[in-house]
Amino acid sequence: KATIHSQGAHVPSWVGKDGDERLYMSPDAVYQAGKALRGGIPVIYPQFSDMGTGAVHGAARNRQWTRLDNGAHTHDGQAVFEILIHKEDTAFAGCESRLTLTVTVSDSELKLTAKVDKTTEEGTTAKDFGFAFHSYFAVSDISNIKLQGFDKGMGYADNLKNREVVSASEAELVTVIDQEVDRIYTDVQTPLVIVDQKYQLHVFGENLPDVVLWNPWAEKNARLSDLPQPDGYRSFVCIEHGALLPRVAFPKPGQSWEGSQ
Repeated sequence: KATIHSQGAHVPSWVGKDGDERLYMSPDAVYQAGKALRGGIPVIYPQFSDMGTGAVHGAARNRQWTRLDNGAHTHDGQAVFEILIHKEDTAFAGCESRLTLTVTVSDSELKLTAKVDKTTEEGTTAKDFGFAFHSYFAVSDISNIKLQGFDKGMGYADNLKNREVVSASEAELVTVIDQEVDRIYTDVQTPLVIVDQKYQLHVFGENLPDVVLWNPWAEKNARLSDLPQPDGYRSFVCIEHGALLPRVAFPKPGQSWEGSQ
């Protein structure tokens, strides 16, 4: 089962058929209007981090969304939310559009599908947008997990070094996390797997070619007031499918863009 908040269409919880929580939600997250929640799956739109002129990580995660299906598909494991963005909303930097999120859950799978459409030639002044599912996956302890799929030869931009590009020929295999990591892997083709003590979690993306791998480790954890101190970082790893490098050209009026994780 899964839980969804109307603010940000945020998914804070996904429980598998074994009864175990698959997502990490910080116990120190601040629940208030207009503030992003730490953990779960925030929807990042229309920009990732500071890669744009609007709000950092986009304002969609902080706004109230509308549920479209009125609970009609709850028993089918599905819910649909949307947010309408107007050009006057400066936090979205001219990205007049409609963003729809469909959440589908079963005993073994959680799927999130985002759709961007309802743009107009007159309204949307932005040429492109960034998108990501900022997924915090719960782990027994960061030292217990093994990663599969972050292979040697997968190029990335290193956010810890001003997005310095590490080429495919220089990129190393990553199977463990033992320090701060913040990377945008580009054009990811391989399936990604978290191997923990009790289970394996497979993370896939559709039309979301980039993947962010993030864990703040101890020093940055100390600067994040909405994570448990001193070691909240040990309880999660972020693997985030997105469309970031390059950003996505806005669909023309009457067309749409979709991406899923």
